[in-house]
Amino acid sequence: MFTKLLVGLDGSPQSQVALAQAIQIGRRFRSTIVLCHITRTELLERQPFQSPPPTGQAPAPGAGEFASFAQGLLTDAARQVTQAGLVADTAYRTGEVVTELQALAERTDAIFVGRFGTLGGADPLGPDTRELIQRSPSPVFVCGTTVSPMDRCAVAIDGEAPSMS
Repeated sequence: MFTKLLVGLDGSPQSQVALAQAIQIGRRFRSTIVLCHITRTELLERQPFQSPPPTGQAPAPGAGEFASFAQGLLTDAARQVTQAGLVADTAYRTGEVVTELQALAERTDAIFVGRFGTLGGADPLGPDTRELIQRSPSPVFVCGTTVSPMDRCAVAIDGEAPSMS
C-alpha cells in the first residue's frame, strides 16, 4: 500500500517529526522514502546586499548557500532512513513549495509534512500545508510535535468529491 513515501523537509522541528513518522510507517511496509527540500523561488530572486549590511544583520544568502543547506539536510535525512533499513531517494527543487510537492507526489503513495514549517505564523497548519491538503493527489500525513504510534485509525469524510482545485 505505502511503497513510496514523500517527506517534505525544511529544517524545522516539525519536518523532523514528519521524517520520523515516515520512517515508522516505512518500516511496516518496507517503503522507499523520497526526501525533498524545496527552496522558494522568491528567496532566490532576492538581491544580495551590494554593500556591507548594517551592523547586526547578516548578508542575504545566495543560491549556493541554499543548495548547500538543502544538501546537508537531505544527506542527514537519508542517513536516518538508511540506518532504519530503508531505501532513501532525495530531491532538491526550487520553485513553489506546493507545486513541487504535488509533482513529486504523483509518483508516491503518501506525503508526510510538518504541521507548519519555517514560515509558521498564526495559521496552525501553515499556508503551504493547508494548500497541500486541499490540492494533493496523494494522502497527506500532517505531523505535529511527536511521532504517533499510529495504532488507531480515524477517517474523516465529508461526503463530497475530492477537491482538485
